[in-house]
Amino acid sequence: MNEVLSALDVINKDFKRSLRGYDPAEVDDFLDLVAESLHFYAEKCHEQERRIGQLERQLEDYRNLRDSLQEALLMAQQSADDKVEAAKREAEAIVSEARAKSEKMLEETSQLLNQYKMEIERMKKLKVAFVAEFKSIINKYAEMIEAEMSDVEG
Repeated sequence: MNEVLSALDVINKDFKRSLRGYDPAEVDDFLDLVAESLHFYAEKCHEQERRIGQLERQLEDYRNLRDSLQEALLMAQQSADDKVEAAKREAEAIVSEARAKSEKMLEETSQLLNQYKMEIERMKKLKVAFVAEFKSIINKYAEMIEAEMSDVEG
């Protein structure tokens, strides 16, 4: 799709008049363009929801990794008592680094998830506003047509 319509485009759109009102083909073409725009936003919203699902699965994997690391830590602590002090310090340093990385990855993923959720909410609000504006414009044109028809009949 080359062009995304804005509400201003819809408001400022002028249709040529024919004997019986607006040119139906031109109105249909314009409505097709509006429909394409709505479809574009719907697809974009669906893609964001898919991405959130993917990030939630990734977050679950990171949580499983964290649980595995915590279990590994417990086992390392139990066996560390039997090892020399140097090996114990080395194991603790490795576990600490892994935990920090895991927590950092979880935090980053959580932040991304929140950003995507906010973006989806913003897109939903944009869609609602666009539909309301479009309905208002359609009603305005319907009133104009009714007025034109009553002038022609009167």
